[in-house]
Amino acid sequence: MKQLKSRSQDLQSLFENNITIEYVAEPLKAMPVDAEVTEVLHWMQANNFDVIGVETGDSISGYVERSSLIKGKSGKCGDYQRVFHPKELIAISTPLIKLLPILQQTQRLFVLDCNQVSGIVTCGDLQKAPARMLLFGLVTLLEMNLLRLVEAGGRGQGAGGGKVVVKSRNWIIYFLEFP
Repeated sequence: MKQLKSRSQDLQSLFENNITIEYVAEPLKAMPVDAEVTEVLHWMQANNFDVIGVETGDSISGYVERSSLIKGKSGKCGDYQRVFHPKELIAISTPLIKLLPILQQTQRLFVLDCNQVSGIVTCGDLQKAPARMLLFGLVTLLEMNLLRLVEAGGRGQGAGGGKVVVKSRNWIIYFLEFP
């Protein structure tokens, strides 16, 4: 049986350079800064949105959360606007693999494209096919590295019942050899 020649470097390069946030982010819907809160709140509830952008002129200058509009219930959308904090912004070209640890610490990130906020990415977006492809690929990389260790152990390299440590970027896996 012919073996496929996949190099782990090729897969790592694919994850680090080609699968980016662009493929999972959603466009950020926005309302004008002077829109009435009741109208915006009704629209957000009808579309099941927790956050929308606030437009000032031709660009999105901030965002409002549905929870803050529910508490206020009156005024203009701009009265409840929150300005984007640098920690809430991420470039559209950021590799998807770098998004995973960031989303552990925050509910959402706003996506920058050409110095303008154009999208949003949340934990829910990790259910999309590109994120699933990434996770499957990471499992494939792990499998490839473990296979190499098992094959090396059979040739006397590391054999003897000890621990073999695999370091693959942020992962450390202890693999116990069996007699």
